[in-house]
Amino acid sequence: MATSLRTSKTILFLFALLFVHLSSFAQRYVFYLHGTIVEGTTTDPISESYGRYEYANIIKALKQYGYVVISERRAANTIVESYALKVASQIDSLKKTGVKSDNITVIGASKGAGIAMRASGFAKDKKVKYVLMAGCNDEDAGRYDLYGQILSIYEKSDPFAGSCNAIKKRSPGVSKYKEIELTTGKKHGFIYTPISEWLIPAVNWIEK
Repeated sequence: MATSLRTSKTILFLFALLFVHLSSFAQRYVFYLHGTIVEGTTTDPISESYGRYEYANIIKALKQYGYVVISERRAANTIVESYALKVASQIDSLKKTGVKSDNITVIGASKGAGIAMRASGFAKDKKVKYVLMAGCNDEDAGRYDLYGQILSIYEKSDPFAGSCNAIKKRSPGVSKYKEIELTTGKKHGFIYTPISEWLIPAVNWIEK
């Protein structure tokens, strides 16, 4: 009986290890890339036009869904290309540990969206997901070559950024695409807080 008990415990232990192993693969990883105003700061900065950029609350809001959130306050005057290479390298490192590409999402806001777009071109993985917010305009259409599953979110009243359609049209690496136009009236400031208008669609994109 003692031998049978030890065998049962061994089997249960192996199943537990397998569960942990598989759970780590199913875990969703979310990169959050903030806007320019947060660069070089240690506390949440305040814009005269749009109020406080609630970086800490945005990270908290994403974590409440159980995601592993990868984010940091970038140094002032961060170079887009260099940081995009860093993100692409981090994506590659996650995949090498066994994380599936479609369990990785990069959310970029304003300059962060530009970094995300460039990172998608470096990563060249059609299954990785991206949420681009307030980062596209027709003038930049020739600068980016997108890859992956792309969700574009922009605010109708934003004077600086709009639709990503022009960039998408010249990007054969896009495997899925959806665009949402918001009408919050918050202009570029819609990215400053974790409002449901962008957070819920972003979560749905991560989960789909």
